[in-house]
Parts: sequence; structure tokens; C-alpha cells
Amino acid sequence: MVRQQLEHLLVVGQLPNVEIQVMPMDREEHAGVDGGIEVLKFDDGTAVGRSPGVANGRPVTDPRQLRSHAA
Repeated sequence: MVRQQLEHLLVVGQLPNVEIQVMPMDREEHAGVDGGIEVLKFDDGTAVGRSPGVANGRPVTDPRQLRSHAA
């Protein structure tokens, strides 16, 4: 099962709109600890981000908060 997941990540990671980031196992806390982080970037340069651990999961468009999501 793990092999299939890794193979899927290899395939999806080749897509131009996907970026895969891996957190070190020795990190006690990180932004994704409460759930997934989503940042949607649009052709017109705008973006919307959402994470259960930030702003109570509400979508955000503030550039400073979006940088936090992306980091």
C-alpha cells in the first residue's frame, strides 16, 4: 500500500500545478498539524488559502496570511 502511495505521489508530482513538500519527522509543530493546507492561485494573480488551523478554516486572501499558508 505504501508503495502505491509513493508511486501516486511521483505521478502527481509531475503535474505543473502541484508542489509536494515533506516535513522532517523531528518537527514537533508545523502549520499542517491541524490538517491540510490549500492555496489556490489563479491566472489573474489572485489567490485564496485555507487551513483548519488558521482563521478557523475560513478562506483568506490577505497576502500576509497567504505567505504564511505557503510557507
